[in-house]
Amino acid sequence: MTGLALFCNHLGDDTAAPVLPFGSPSFVRLREQFRMNVFEAAGAEDRSRVFTFQPEGSAFADFAMGVAGLVRRTGGGVLLVHFKISADGQMSRFANRDRNRFAKQRHAALWRG
Repeated sequence: MTGLALFCNHLGDDTAAPVLPFGSPSFVRLREQFRMNVFEAAGAEDRSRVFTFQPEGSAFADFAMGVAGLVRRTGGGVLLVHFKISADGQMSRFANRDRNRFAKQRHAALWRG
């Protein structure tokens, strides 16, 4: 709809999950390093993108603001959009079949952290 490239946060999970347990300190560091490296590289190439992110228990509390700061430091602009969903609504999403196709998290206990 926007014509911009989509950078789904699950790509970071997909990078770390084959070698590290989800949510472990090493997993979180690798995942966040991967995401930030992508933002830095995109900024260096003046590439715009849409990034989707749903914080869960293992995410750094300041991750979104860290991304915004990095993008601004590389000369970009940021538009943060926050869609709200109830906890029950979020929990119901874990049963969606499309989550398997994209290797999205399917375990409510991990989401809650």
